[in-house]
Amino acid sequence: MTSEEVELDIASLTRALEQLNGEVHGSRVGVLDAIRSRGAEFSAASGQVSELQRRVTELKEDLGIASTATPAALAAPVLALQAADVQQASERHSQLKAQLSELDEGVGILAILLEVRRMLARVEDHLSGHRFTQAAEHLQNAAASLAEISAPTGMDEPDMIRSAKAEYSRLRASLVADLDAGFHELVFSGTDASAGCAASVERLQELWSLYQVLGLRGRRLDRLSCEVRRTLLAPLLAAAARLGPGRCLRRLKQSPGPGRPGFARGVLGFAWEEAPTKAASASARHSGETVLPPLLELFEEAWHWAGELPEVYAALGSRLYAHAARQLLSHFEVYDLDEGRAIEEFETRLQSRGFIRASESPLQRHVRQLSFAKDEARRASILVQAKAWLQAESADLVSVDDAAFHDVTELLQSEVPSPPKPPELQKSLRLPSMKVSSVLLRLVRCILSSVKAAWDGQQEAKETLELVRRLCMLFALVRPHVHQLKVDAKLCSVFLADVLCLVNILIWLPYRWPTPHPADLVTLDLVPQLRQLGELHFTGMLRYQKDQLFSALLPCNLGRGAAEDAAYVATEAALGAAAQQLKVFCSGVYGVLPAQILRESVLLLLGFFCKELVRRHLEAADEPLSKPTKVDLAAGVGRVVGVGGRLLETFAGAAGVGGSGSDDFREVLAGLKDPRVPDASPQMEVWVLDGEDVSSVIALLTSAQAMVRQSLQAANLAAVEDEVPGYSELQLVADLLGSDFSRFLQGRKKILKTMQRDEVIRLMKLSWQDEDYKQGLVDADCPNPLILALLLVSEVQLQAPPWYDLDRAFALLRSPGDDVMYDFAQAISEEGRSLHDVGLRLAKEASPFQQHLMASAPAAWPLRKALKRVQAAQDRLSDAVPLIAQAVLGGHAPSACATVLPGVAGTSLPAPGGFNTACWDGPAASSARLDLVVAHCREPLDWLHTKLTKMPPGSRLFLYEKCGAWTDPSSFAAGPFQAVRVIARPDIGAARGDECSAYLTHILANYQKLADFIVFLQSDPMDHLHMDFLDLVLRSIAAGTYDVGFLPLNGPRHVRTLTPCLQAVHEEIFGENLTALVGPYCCAQFAVSRETVQQRSLDFFSRMLSLVDGSRDVDLCGVEGTKRSTQCYGFEFLWHVVFGEEVDPPSREDDMRLPVSLRLKHGKEHSRLNWIGMPLARDIPLKLVPDHEHGNPMFAEEKGVCRQEAALPREINRPLCRV
Repeated sequence: MTSEEVELDIASLTRALEQLNGEVHGSRVGVLDAIRSRGAEFSAASGQVSELQRRVTELKEDLGIASTATPAALAAPVLALQAADVQQASERHSQLKAQLSELDEGVGILAILLEVRRMLARVEDHLSGHRFTQAAEHLQNAAASLAEISAPTGMDEPDMIRSAKAEYSRLRASLVADLDAGFHELVFSGTDASAGCAASVERLQELWSLYQVLGLRGRRLDRLSCEVRRTLLAPLLAAAARLGPGRCLRRLKQSPGPGRPGFARGVLGFAWEEAPTKAASASARHSGETVLPPLLELFEEAWHWAGELPEVYAALGSRLYAHAARQLLSHFEVYDLDEGRAIEEFETRLQSRGFIRASESPLQRHVRQLSFAKDEARRASILVQAKAWLQAESADLVSVDDAAFHDVTELLQSEVPSPPKPPELQKSLRLPSMKVSSVLLRLVRCILSSVKAAWDGQQEAKETLELVRRLCMLFALVRPHVHQLKVDAKLCSVFLADVLCLVNILIWLPYRWPTPHPADLVTLDLVPQLRQLGELHFTGMLRYQKDQLFSALLPCNLGRGAAEDAAYVATEAALGAAAQQLKVFCSGVYGVLPAQILRESVLLLLGFFCKELVRRHLEAADEPLSKPTKVDLAAGVGRVVGVGGRLLETFAGAAGVGGSGSDDFREVLAGLKDPRVPDASPQMEVWVLDGEDVSSVIALLTSAQAMVRQSLQAANLAAVEDEVPGYSELQLVADLLGSDFSRFLQGRKKILKTMQRDEVIRLMKLSWQDEDYKQGLVDADCPNPLILALLLVSEVQLQAPPWYDLDRAFALLRSPGDDVMYDFAQAISEEGRSLHDVGLRLAKEASPFQQHLMASAPAAWPLRKALKRVQAAQDRLSDAVPLIAQAVLGGHAPSACATVLPGVAGTSLPAPGGFNTACWDGPAASSARLDLVVAHCREPLDWLHTKLTKMPPGSRLFLYEKCGAWTDPSSFAAGPFQAVRVIARPDIGAARGDECSAYLTHILANYQKLADFIVFLQSDPMDHLHMDFLDLVLRSIAAGTYDVGFLPLNGPRHVRTLTPCLQAVHEEIFGENLTALVGPYCCAQFAVSRETVQQRSLDFFSRMLSLVDGSRDVDLCGVEGTKRSTQCYGFEFLWHVVFGEEVDPPSREDDMRLPVSLRLKHGKEHSRLNWIGMPLARDIPLKLVPDHEHGNPMFAEEKGVCRQEAALPREINRPLCRV
């Protein structure tokens, strides 16, 4: 036989075996039928099992050999069979295997039945011997065995199995009957011997365990609970419901047997009887206390019925207690007599015994609900009563303080011991002396009584805290005169005193309890809210009083014309009205507020009064004269004063005052207008106040001082007028008004301590008459400071001519004529030349000694150097005349307005479309001399109309809208701009680009068509710069004398610093590391020329813009949560470097490259005291530097030059050249 035939035979044999297995499975039914019909033949059939098994084993061996044979063994005799023989053998094997399986199953079933018969026989023996536990165990085993051989539902079973099951059921019923008999004897009858109590408990435990084994425990518990409800619980509750007044139920003592006194233990033996009671309920329903004792004993007796098994006892309780609780709540009063304490104790005891679960407390829950409802009703009643108190128009006030207040509210003094307060709280818990409303005392009594009840456990702490909050809310909102708090000082003061008193109580409460105090009673979070409410109303009242005071003072005239009858009477009446208002205020707050608040508020309002009078008087110094003042020595004299301090000694010698004065007073004197320059125009006034005006103002200010003192007396604040803000200033003004220079010099220390520099300057202007002062300097033989000041201001006026000269010059330039250029040059330099000429005249008229001081080497007063500087300024102005004329006359039509701003590739400037732009263009104008670039968000722009009324010809305004707002460009049509562009420049990304993206956008979009100069400003420029300094820059540009490449415009400077963030921004911009400290002028407002801007490439500015416009997702500083681009803030420190300045630039007044007009100090220019704004990197500490005024000398003598001649320089004898 070939290997292929052998493989074919094996496959056929495998299929044959599969068919045999199916036939074996189908033959099972036949085996069962054979066993069922031939039970008698079972023994004979079992004898053939061995032979069948032997034959099957041989067949399996043959099959194994055939399936594992190799080609080498094909010749074996066993495998030499033909394919037909193998098929027959396989069929025979299948038949034998099926018969064998049927016989095996039959043998197993018969073995199980035999074992069940044996177990049931043993159960019979145990039952006869009352060994119920063993009987139950064998029954359970028999049941498990029978379950194994039971036929599926719906199929017939053999008779042997049915008879075994019937026997099992009979024996189980017999066992259950015996168990029920014992259970009834132990539980219902309660019959037990006195010595057998422990045995009965053991028997009950055994019974409950057997019930559990048999699966009958739940049914027996249901039967027991139904019986207890029927025979005990329902009759007991019914009997209690029929009791008369003063009667209750108690358990009846019975003897369970002869000689055995006590209580019967069975269900049927539990009884009760009526008994008298002391408690009586006023309710129509019976009190729960009449039935609770026997009911508790009934439920405790169930512990014995449960065999003292906790799980059985708990299961019995779950079946009995719910019904009992419903009956108690339906027919008995469980709260009124003792507020539910008996019910709570009853239920708590059952929970401790395990009869009910801790979470199963319907009676306690009902009691709590009733308690909460009654407490809620009580709290509502308190709130209604408190609302009625607060709405009542009670004007009664009660004096309280730290000593007496708690005597009024002593509800807690005796009951609760007060723990020692922490030392730091001793002062804060003290109640100052003041007056509060009687309504507040009632409110405080409610709060304290409620808190005490909560502490005693009578109320819930949480609900008490809510009541306190509602009372405080009522106090804050329900006031009948709340609309009058703003206008009535007394009502508002009472309200503030009430708030302070209530706040003191709330702070005091937590520290009143023994430590630790209940957390729920802490009401400290109400303190800031109430204080804020009181402060809000009180500050609103003070603000109203201030506004009314200022309104009353509106008719006051403390300047020119004050002596006129109508003006004087009106001023007196206004002062009287203001004084009456102050007295009413002081009398209203007196006695109500605490002393400290009373003092501060009165002094504050009187300070407003004094400062307003001083302000109104000093404003007279700024009143416009018939012709604008042309001479401004505000900075000129100051610079002369700064030369070694020699000027002050000269002034002191002239005035008869010895020694030197303070440096601050020099600065005060530096602000005086020139008192000696004669004006060629007869229209110019030299008097601000005449003698009568001065006398009238002095009388009025003296009267105002008396009014202040009277108001202080009304508030019982005597001899504190010096503490009134502005009173010393008012007193000083009234004393010095009309005085000469010597009096000011004598009182310089007091003046500088009391008044600001600009205020002193105005007072001096109002006090001194120009001609008298100038003549005083000449008479004192001290013209030198005046001469130098005139020359200094001449230089300034030539560098930055005043607008009236510029306007007149531009008008002459546009007029027809042959000598237009000459007239233009004369007009634009008129002010500077006139000052120069006056200075020369005074120098010629000076005494020989003073001329020697001006001409000696080294010169005490450097006249020669001053003349050279004036001549240089005149030369520069003369050179600029053709340039300005060409710019003004060479105008062109405005370019067409692009609707979009061109884009720049690589930045957020959209290349094809750009940003939306709106335009306004005036008529044909001058060449573009100046671009004013403003980065605008939402700030008001009125300063463009009010502060920048004059601009150089050819000025354009570029307004970049950063925050989605929009401004109509035509709104600037009446202004000084020849063209206006409004560009929408929103930020892209989360961080704001602020002014950086606007500035850089303007440079990139207009790189090839920039104006000669560009001024970059934020939309709130006055926060950082002085407008008079910006005006100097604009005047210089208009005159053509401005040639500064980069000029910072702000006053304060940054703290000198060097941080990793700055270094990262610097390296990103310039490609190199920053190693030096940086401290430029702050806040990114500057002027820059076109040539300076174009020294950097477009790529350079594009790279800068990409750092701040959101096109690059980069934060070089890593500051989380910032709203402003940290790169943009870093630019504030680097704009000057971008435009070619050194890293740490000098102050403007120290920068020798700047003209003198731009080096003069304007306002307060100082170093920063601390770091304000966005941090540039983490963990940077605040840097503090001392505040200082930059006062370096401007006119330093040339080194190595020593002049010996004493004659005046020759320049004094000739006028300015090139005019």
